[in-house]
Order: sequence, then structure tokens, then C-alpha cells
Amino acid sequence: MLTFPCCEIKPFLSFLFGLSPQGPNALVTYTIISGADDSFRIDPESGDLIATKKLDRERRSKYSLLVRADDGKQSSDMRLNITVSDVNDHTPKFSRGTYSFDIPEDTAPGSIVAAILASDSDSGANGEITYSLEEDDEDETFLLNPVTGVFNVTRALDYETQQYYILTAKAQDGGGQASTVRVYFNVLDMNDNPPVFNSTAYSTSISESLPPGSSIIAVGASDADDGMWIWKKYRSNIIQCNTLCSHIFSLKILFFLKQMKESNFLESNVIFLILEEDILYNVSNSEYFIITFILTLKRKDSPNAQLLYSIASGDPQGHFDITKEGVLQTKKALDRETQSFYNLVVTVHDLAPPPMTRFTSTAQVSIILLDVNDCPPSFTSQKMTYIQENTPVDTVVFTAQASDADSGPNSYVEYSLRGPFGNKFSIGTIDGDVKLVGELDREELSNYTLTVVATDKGEPPLSSTMDVTMIVLDVNDNTPSFSQNIYDIEIEENTLTGTDVIQVFASDADEGTNGQIRFSIAGGNTNSDFRIDSVTGVISVAKQLDRETRSSYSLVVQAADRGSSPRVDSATVNIVLLDINDCPPVFELSPYTVNVQENLENLPKNILQVSVVARDDDQGANGQLSYMLSGGNNEGAFSLSSSGQLSLMQTLDREVQDKFILLITATDSGSPSLSGTGTVTVLVDDVNDNVPVFTSSSFHTTITEDAPTGTDVLLVNSSDADVGVNGVISYSLTGGHGQFSINPATGQIITSSLLDREDRANYQLLVVATDGGQPQGLSSSKVEITVLDVNDNHPVFDKEPFHAEILENLSPQWVLMVSAVDQDSGPNGLLEYAIIDGNKENSFSVNRATGEIRTTRPLDREKVAQYTLKVKATDRGSPPKSTAVKVLINVLDVNDNAPRFSKIFSASVPENAPVGYTVTRVTTTDEDAGANAVSRYSITDTSLPFNINPNTGDITISRPLNREDTDHYIAKVSAHDSGWTVSTDVTIFITDINDNAPRFSRPSYYLDYPELTELGSLVTQVSATDPDEGFNGKIFYFIRSQSEYFRINSSSGEIFVKQQLKYQNSTGASSININRHSFIVTASDRGIKPLMSETTVIVNIVDSNDNPPKFDSPSYFTPVTKSVKVGTKLIRVVAHDKKDFGLNSEVEYLISGGNSSNKFKLDKQSGW
Repeated sequence: MLTFPCCEIKPFLSFLFGLSPQGPNALVTYTIISGADDSFRIDPESGDLIATKKLDRERRSKYSLLVRADDGKQSSDMRLNITVSDVNDHTPKFSRGTYSFDIPEDTAPGSIVAAILASDSDSGANGEITYSLEEDDEDETFLLNPVTGVFNVTRALDYETQQYYILTAKAQDGGGQASTVRVYFNVLDMNDNPPVFNSTAYSTSISESLPPGSSIIAVGASDADDGMWIWKKYRSNIIQCNTLCSHIFSLKILFFLKQMKESNFLESNVIFLILEEDILYNVSNSEYFIITFILTLKRKDSPNAQLLYSIASGDPQGHFDITKEGVLQTKKALDRETQSFYNLVVTVHDLAPPPMTRFTSTAQVSIILLDVNDCPPSFTSQKMTYIQENTPVDTVVFTAQASDADSGPNSYVEYSLRGPFGNKFSIGTIDGDVKLVGELDREELSNYTLTVVATDKGEPPLSSTMDVTMIVLDVNDNTPSFSQNIYDIEIEENTLTGTDVIQVFASDADEGTNGQIRFSIAGGNTNSDFRIDSVTGVISVAKQLDRETRSSYSLVVQAADRGSSPRVDSATVNIVLLDINDCPPVFELSPYTVNVQENLENLPKNILQVSVVARDDDQGANGQLSYMLSGGNNEGAFSLSSSGQLSLMQTLDREVQDKFILLITATDSGSPSLSGTGTVTVLVDDVNDNVPVFTSSSFHTTITEDAPTGTDVLLVNSSDADVGVNGVISYSLTGGHGQFSINPATGQIITSSLLDREDRANYQLLVVATDGGQPQGLSSSKVEITVLDVNDNHPVFDKEPFHAEILENLSPQWVLMVSAVDQDSGPNGLLEYAIIDGNKENSFSVNRATGEIRTTRPLDREKVAQYTLKVKATDRGSPPKSTAVKVLINVLDVNDNAPRFSKIFSASVPENAPVGYTVTRVTTTDEDAGANAVSRYSITDTSLPFNINPNTGDITISRPLNREDTDHYIAKVSAHDSGWTVSTDVTIFITDINDNAPRFSRPSYYLDYPELTELGSLVTQVSATDPDEGFNGKIFYFIRSQSEYFRINSSSGEIFVKQQLKYQNSTGASSININRHSFIVTASDRGIKPLMSETTVIVNIVDSNDNPPKFDSPSYFTPVTKSVKVGTKLIRVVAHDKKDFGLNSEVEYLISGGNSSNKFKLDKQSGW
């Protein structure tokens, strides 16, 4: 394989290369097997390779030829790779014939405002383009980037000074070829003047009957911003011009035309021409024309000067609107009675397009509504009233009231009556009082309907009517009457509560409440055993009845009407109760009690002498009784006869059981029978057959020597199993030297006189217990008593108070000693010392045994100048006795305190604060006094941009700040007094000011992007940074002129496709790359006054290999003989890819099936 270069401008039939094989069989024939594409041929004898036509690198830059040398017997193939080298045969071509850009006049110097793009089909240095400006930008307002073609504005623009710029840009390749293009910059006017009302307040009055759509008042406002066009006239002679001339435009007139077309402001039958260098050109595309006329441009205000009026407040119901000319009109019907006055706030603002700021002004419009008599009187009084039939004549029985929402005479109301009852009623014309003029009789007519008329005094007058119903009320003049005076009834005594037993009836001739009757029981029902329904008169049982308690009732029943002065009638109801067996027998004397002595040897008859009797209040057989023992007689010691006689059957022992409780039952003869129970208590009387017994054979106790006379010493206990007098124990005492005595009844031993432990510490006593039986029983026990000592002396200090002095800051040391004495002995005389009060922060300690007071730490006079301690001496008695003493200790001063900063200081200051601006003030405190407490201030690091006042501590700015360089400083501030120096760090934060525009990471972006990607696919991402912080450093992106194909995420800078892009073949004569798209992306921060910068994005759409090759024929056939030689060409298959371009359209061939024995091969380049 050989590779060699070839120049693209070689003439036709040029010799390119020679092949010279050697050897004895050198008669060789040369052929090109593939890859020539009619661009090359080879001399079959000499092997010279010759170009058959002029090569063009821009169309094809590489060739791969397969050349065969054949000597008749053998052949050899060789691959020749030919690279076509570039010649500078193309001039740079701009993407547009002219460029026109709009620039707001407030664009910041340094901002990117435009980009131009030129392309050169050559490669290498021949295709590298450099941009420059011709001499028509004398004041150097714009700077053209020679590499990217991006324009930056170098100084502030002013629409009022210059409205447009016309520049000539040149694009030159590395081979010296160049082209130029005209670039127009239109300076756009910015909205910088607010609208101003002719007056800040307007007022008017209108009738409330004004129809919707009526004009009320005109408010006027003006805006100082300039209009977009002015009148222009151009006159021309007859000129011939073809369309090639129409590419040269006057920028200013084109700008007017563009704006007028966008706002649909073109006048009909007007042809617009362009004037430049005294030549007049037509805008149309006709080939040739002859014209002579006057060009007229009509003026129209720009959005900056166009005004829009609106009602901001004061009209919540939407009664008004305002036209675009500022005329205030009614929108709905007005009603003075609903709202009589309006205070509207009218707003006007210009229509500056975003992102420019719109300015707004307001004015007040006061509107007063004048009244029209459009409201008839409206009654507010009730439509019904009531009159007693005995109401006197001339009584006011009703007052009519009506109101009129109108004002003035339109609201004055007069009253009159309409109807047939003038003989009974009259009405006051002014006050509306309705009076009775004739007597009423309810029985003659129970109600009247009067028509009241209310009329206002407007012109014409309006009136309203209301029907008032007068209802005549009845007077109570009839008494209720019972149907019979006496009712008799018998009922059983067990009639259930709530059962109805009888109903009484009464009537009343009156109507309404006067005729309504209510029943009640007025007498004979003292226990409320019965109740009566007040409406129906039904009498029912209210409580459980009992014939045995009360056998009959005589109830007095009343019937009363419900008139204001009720009338009453009465009747008697007699009720008799019938007996049922509902009373069980009752032992009224139960429980019975009887006594019997224990240990009786003989059991005489009737020794108990008790008979039990029960009572049954029922009658007949229901009251006949029989008796029996039903409980408590388990041992059979007793028996009870059916008549109720109780008998003793056995001898009793009180110590075994001292009481028997017998259950007796009485049963009546009713059906079913009822029974009742009672109890008989049999008490067994005692015999003295037991002696007293002590709980212990001896007792021991102690008592303090200060016990007063009569103090309880010991309670000795003994018991006797007998009861009564036989069990009553009395006590006596011997020994004790008369110091003790005993209570004969309780056995309580007490002191008879004062004790003295030092005189006698122990006593021996003998206690004797005797019962009260005959014969008496007795026993005795020993008692030992020990006298205990008592702590009865307080400690006493030798002075009061104690004094001492000590210097502050000394190490712990002795201060003074306190001492006290106690006259007691033993533990009662041993003393311990303790500080119980005044020991702040535990600054002192005291020796518990000796009373020596020492400091526990160095003292600080500035904290505590004097200590007042309270020291207590306590003995070890029980209870202990103590005495406290005051100890005064004065702390002497030493200069030992440094100044102290009053807090941790920090401050914030904007980065544009001027030099000398006070940032903050540092302050200190010093617990020392005098000169030791005075501080002077200094900043240790003098390189910081701050100074400090040595006396006041005020920190000020000494040189300009820049947050982007340093966002905070830590200044070490020192404070000095006469002996000490202290320092603190003061943190000063520099707050951000929006003084940095966003900066793109690259001045321009260029990328190749595949065709036919999905909608919304990511193309690339632009990135800008802003060293400011917060909203000042928060960046959002937008495409300055809306792109047809691309959109940008305002937050991330990601650029996406809006519609599918397709690669288009651009190999024709035109030098414009139609697959290249460029647009300008603007990055803006979010500051109050945002700053912006721009970059150019160039997207080159490249072909995607999205089309398969297609064979010229769907199938191929060729015959082959058996003797065919290896290497013989059999058939050529041909396929083409006509829809793709470049390398994507080049085809390679291979056998994909049917050749498992590998007997055939296919050249991947030629298809043979």
C-alpha cells in the first residue's frame, strides 16, 4: 500500500505517479481495479497514474485506488491512497448579506451586543478566519473580537445623541482572501420617564340615574419619553434599478419600517423606499422599475410613551371603567341609596416591553351621586297586631312606620287609611298612629284588615301600601263546669304505679286560653299517692299504695281555665282500697334478749321466761301466724313452741360460748303465705372461775431525769378470762421510795415527784393485780426503771462579734479563731463549729473541732469587699443545743483587674461604604476604679482597611472595600489601662453590592450536533459565574433574540432543541453553511439593578448515518464453469447511499451468508 499527497489544482491529464516493476517477465499490463471514480486513469504499459479532471478537495479530499499489475501469468494488486491537499481557492463568506442588531441604550460598557459569522470551505490556515473593522468606527464605540466575531460595546450609548451606527466588518482567511459585510446597530430608546397626571386630584358630581356608558370626567397624563417616528419626506427623480441594489439599506429607515410593520401601522397605497448616498431603492423584489414619488413616514408613539389607564381602588363593585384616552365612564347602573360617594384611585402606566421597568403614577377622582326620587316608601312596622275586645275608644292600637331611602323632600312620608272600617279606626298623617274610634265586640267580629298608605313628597310622589290585620282578643267571662260533682271507685291496694283509675270531665264556653281547662288535685292527696293529667283529667296511681297504711282517699279535684284571671270549679273523687296478702309477719320486739347463768346443774322449766310475738296487718287468714326456730341452734340447746314459747334444753359454759343468736320465723296462713324473721339473743352470765394473768413476769423501762411529775413511765398489762366484776382488775404498787405511783384501774405507772439521775439512777417496783370476784383472784410482776441524763446547757462564745482583715488575692491561709464552752459533760459538752451563713462561693472554711477559720481560695475584693459570716457552735446532745456568732472579715484592695470587653463584637458594612464610615464601636469595662479603669484602644494589624478612635473605640473605614476580594475581616482590637492589655477579635462582614456582571466561562461556544435528535434533547450547556452573592450572584439565562430551533433553561443554562433539525447538503455553489445556527445567550443576575453579559453559541448540524444503502438490483445472477480460475471476476454488485453525506454515504461490501465453504470473496470497496 502506498500513500502520497496530491494538489487539488493539478490540471487535467497530469502525471501523478509512476509504477516500475522489474524482473525477467517485465512486460506488465496495469489496470485500476477500483476507487478511481472517473478522476484517474493509469497508462497500461508505463504504469503512469494520471488525473483525468481537476480535483476539488472541498468535494472529496481522499481517494483509495486498487491497482493491478498483470504479466499474463501472474498478477499483483496494490492499494494507492491519495490525499488531496488544500489550495486557498475560497474567500470567507458571511452567514448574512447584512447584519442588523438592536441595542438598548442602557447596555453596560463591555457587554456582548452582537456576533457575526463567516465560513471558509478551505482547510488549515486557509480556512482560519480573522475578523476586523474598517475605519468607519472612528470613536471606537464597538470592539470586534478577531477570533469569535463577537461585538462588545466599549462605552455608554445614548439614544438621544446617536440612534444608529453603520460599520463595515471584514473577514480574512490565513491565505489572504477577504470579504466585507455591512453591520447596522440600532440604539433602542429605554423607558426612563414616568407618566405624569395633569392634576393629582379630580372631583365631579353626577346624577344617580346616569345610564351605563356615560362619560363622567376625563383625566389626562403625559409621558416625556420620545415617540418612535417623525414625519419624513424624500423626493426622487426617475431612476432605474434592479433588485441587486436593494441589499444596500439605510439603517434608520429600515428600523422605522420594521417597527411600523410589527405594529400594523402601514398606510394603504404607500410604497416605502430606501435612501442612501442620494440613490433611491425599492424594497420590493421586482426586476426593474421606474418610480417617482414622495416617501411619507407617519409618526407613532413607542410603547415607552403609550399610556394605559386603570382604576386601582375605590370601586370594588366595578361601577366604573376608564378608556384608553383616560375618560372615566359608568359601567353599571348607579344607586345613591347603596353608595353616595366614590373616591377612586386612577393609575396610569406606560407600556414599556419587558424586561424594561414600567413607570406608574396615580391620581384621585372624587365622585358625588345626586339623588333622584326613585325609591318609594318602605314599611318597617309589623303587619299584625292584637286588641282586647274591651279596649277603650281613642286608644292607639298600632303605629305604622315607613322609611324612604331617598334624601330631602323625596324622603318625607305621610300616612292614610284605605278601606271600609273608618267607623272603627283612624290614622295620624305624620306619626302613623292608628286609634280606635268605635267599641269592639269579638263575638260580633274577631278581626279587621286595614290598608295603610305611605306617600313621599317627591315630584312625582311615590307611595306604598301595607295590609295590617287587627285581631280582637277574647275576655274570660265563663267558668269551667264538671260533668258530675262526686266520683266513687274501688281499687286493689297493689295497683301498679302509673295505672289510670278514673277520668273526670269539665267544659268551658270561652275560646282560646280562656276556654282551655287544666285539672289539678286540690285536696285529700297529702302524700301525693295520686296524680292527675292536667289536660285530659285522667287520675292515675303516683306511688305504691298500702291499705294497711291508708284504706281510702277522698280527693278534691279542680278544673281551671287559662284566662288572665282564671275561673275554677271543683269535684270530689272517693277511692277505696281492697286488701291483698301483702304484709309479711313482723317481730316488732326483735331482737329479743335473755340472760342465763353458766354451769347450771339443774334446768328448771321456763327458766328463760320469754315468748316471741309477731304482727301481721293483713285481715282474716292473711293475719293468722305460727312460729319456729330457723337458725342459730346448731347444738340443740334451745326449743321454740308453735305459740312462741322459748325453752333451754342444755347446760351452758360462758368461756366456750358467751352468746347465742337464734333466728325465729313467723308464717301467716295466706295464699301464698308470707313469713317474717326475728332474732333472740341469749347471753350467758359469768361465774368467777379465772385469776388475772400479766403479759410478762417482769418489766424494764427508762425515763429522763427532767421528766415532770405525773409523767407516764410504763403501762403494765394483765387479763382475766372472766367478765363483769369477775373480770375487773385493780392494781397496787410497792417500792420506789415514793417516787412512783400506779393507776389502780389502768395499771399506768407515773412519776410522783421530780427525778434526779445524779441522786438515784435505778428503781425496783412490785405490781399486784386483783380481780373483783368472790373469792378474789390475784397475781404480781416486777418492774425495773432506769433514769437517763438530759442535755440542758447551751454553748457560750467568748466574744460577739469577731473581727478580721485580709488582703485580696492571697493564697489560702489562717484568718482567725472562734471559741465557745458548754457546761454539760460527755457528748452533751462536746462542741462542733460550722459556718451557716454569709460564706459566698465557699470562700472560707472552719475547723469543726478547733473553730479555726481559713480562706479556701484567693479572695477578690471587686466581687465581695466584706464577708459577714455566721458561725454556729453545736454540742452533741440529743437534741443538740447550739449558739451562733457573727464574724466580720474585710477584704483589702489590690489592683488586679484588666479591662474587659463588654461583648463579642461583629458588624456588617456594605462594600461601597465611603472612607470614614463608622462601622461599629467597641467598649470595655474595668472593675478597678480611678486611673486603673480608663482604657485606650488600638488595632494590632495596621494593614487592615480600618482605623479605631483610641478614646471612643469607634472603628471607621480607612480605604475602599471590595467584597469580592475579601468578604470579611477579623480585626484584633487591644484595650490598655495603666497596668493591663487585653485584646478581642472584631469580625467585620462586607455585604455585597451588585457590582459584577455575570462572566461566561467561554467567550463563545461552538459544537457539532447530530441531526434528527428528539425534541427537548440537550444540545449543550453554557455556564457563567458572578462573584457577587445572594440575588446579586444568582444567574438566569435567556436567548436574546428568540430562536426558532432552540430554547434555554433559565436556571441551569442547558440548551435544548425546540424542533427537529435535519442536516442539509451544502455542497452547492453557495458558501453559506445552512447547517450552522448561531444565537446570542444573555446571562443576567437578579440584583435590583441587574447586570448582564452575553456569549455566542454556534451549533453545527452534522449528518447522522440514518439511511441504509440500497442495491441497484434486488438480486444478481451469473453462470460459472467448473474450470474457472481462482481470482476470476464473476459479477459486480453495486449499492448506493444517496440520502446520507460524506463518510456516511460511502459503501463497503461483504458476504453475510451462503458462503460457508469460503469459495467466493467480495471486494469491500468495488463490489467485485
